[in-house]
Amino acid sequence: MSVLAIAVRAVVAYLFLLALLRVSGKRLVSEATGMQFVLAIMMGDLVDDAILATVPFAQLIVAAGTLGTLQILIALAAMLDLRLWNLLEGEPPVVLQNGIPRRDAMRRERMNRKEIASLLRLAGISAARWAEIKRARVEEEGVLAVIFHDWAKPAQRNDAEWVRTRMQRRG
Repeated sequence: MSVLAIAVRAVVAYLFLLALLRVSGKRLVSEATGMQFVLAIMMGDLVDDAILATVPFAQLIVAAGTLGTLQILIALAAMLDLRLWNLLEGEPPVVLQNGIPRRDAMRRERMNRKEIASLLRLAGISAARWAEIKRARVEEEGVLAVIFHDWAKPAQRNDAEWVRTRMQRRG
């Protein structure tokens, strides 16, 4: 098999696994991005084949080098172009809006109400406080990023100053 054929097969396999990951939902990976996860799987298999001597070491070098270079180029391009990043990694879906679960987003992420409740409990938010949530998104790491309504945010030090000045104006 030629070096070019190995490089082409590596690129095709990388793109296929990346597309497969996007379809399966990003909660499949917890700490890595989809691109990093796919690269790790492919590199692991390449190293396995090289260790078991099912492929010559030169083929491992060509395939791993191709994948590593492809990963770097895609990551750089995605860093410069947000649309490309969203295409590769996806926009974090809003699974809870104004305290109400969004079934369409939950379906895309293959989540149910119990999973959302569990993730919110891990963040210290009970089901009784769901109405305070303006928006909750599933991030790449599989955790929920929660944004509260302004009226539900805890009081800050500058809030006390604001109340004091209002009271002084009245009195």
